[in-house]
Amino acid sequence: MVIGGNRPVDYGHRSHGDITIMSVSSKPFLVAERVAPGTRPRSVIEVLVMLSRKGICVIALVLLGLAAPVRVLGRLAYQQVRPNVSHKGVSAELAYQAAIHNVGEIVLPIQNQGCFGQAFSDSGTVDCFTGEPMIFFVGCQFPKGMPGSYLYDAGLWVGAVVGRDTLVSTGHDGWHWPAKEMAPDVYPFGEIRYRSIVDPESPNFDGAVSEQDYICVYTDTMTDANRFLSNDVMAHRPHIPLNVEITQNTYAWSYGYAEDFVMFDLSIENIGSELLEQLYIGLYVDADVWGGFGGGPGDDLCGFLKTLKSPFGCGFVDTVQIAWIADNNGDPTNGQFQETVVWIGSGPKVSKRHVTGTCILEPPSEHLELSFNWWIGNQ
Repeated sequence: MVIGGNRPVDYGHRSHGDITIMSVSSKPFLVAERVAPGTRPRSVIEVLVMLSRKGICVIALVLLGLAAPVRVLGRLAYQQVRPNVSHKGVSAELAYQAAIHNVGEIVLPIQNQGCFGQAFSDSGTVDCFTGEPMIFFVGCQFPKGMPGSYLYDAGLWVGAVVGRDTLVSTGHDGWHWPAKEMAPDVYPFGEIRYRSIVDPESPNFDGAVSEQDYICVYTDTMTDANRFLSNDVMAHRPHIPLNVEITQNTYAWSYGYAEDFVMFDLSIENIGSELLEQLYIGLYVDADVWGGFGGGPGDDLCGFLKTLKSPFGCGFVDTVQIAWIADNNGDPTNGQFQETVVWIGSGPKVSKRHVTGTCILEPPSEHLELSFNWWIGNQ
């Protein structure tokens, strides 16, 4: 494996596997000890997906302190501007949608149901703004236009203790189908919104952060078993929601210094009447790496890189805490790496020599705990 061209790097702990979960907390395995009804945890979670031309792709979580929690009055005002809609059961009117970040060199589909990538999506197979089709089983393409993928799919997990019960809501659990416990509102309230800094005269300009902003809002309040949601495989009971609402903002740029990443900003709010204690936030990643050669996702490696020698020298060491995944050998063919597309057999193929990963960039407190877990997907 390499970072920054062909320079070998010690990636820390290594394991065969392609399923990883990263969770964060402010006490041992906690993000927030208590989240009162009508408030958010005292943090905003940002997820950064970066694939650099020097050979590293990072999905990063940044936790930033908020000035004050949102109070119940803010929620009541919010309810006044839209119908009081229950997600019990699935209606054809629920605004399941997908959009594709593609202004830079990384192509990444996102959905308004707690997952990103492509394979877990029930939000359609085309971009809801452009009509551009998604590429089947390609959850993260780099560079843009190259065959193969660096991601199958990923899903947000939120867990907490509610009363005397421990509950978890998942954007997706790849081994227990269907387990999509997050859903958007009905049309038009649940639709993905678009903003952009490109044209100051455009109605999409106000409030824009990047050249391609997508804003999604979804909740875990759906309960009836349906084609999206089955009974819990462990407890054999219907889904019991935490009653959380997630606002997901994603950003992408085409500038040379920012074209290789997509940034996620996630805000999680307790919209129920129960206190959420010992809150966990996790990111489930099924990060298959394949380009047509080798063993496909079955030969991937994963691990956890805690520190890295600083590029500024002087013996400095940076704490990076990256959970990463890569192909075991970059998929050469006939002893040579194929950096450009070649046609072999029925389709285009290319070597895959980059690395994808997940890391926490800025914890909300000095006591944050980070957990990395991995599984071999085919065993």
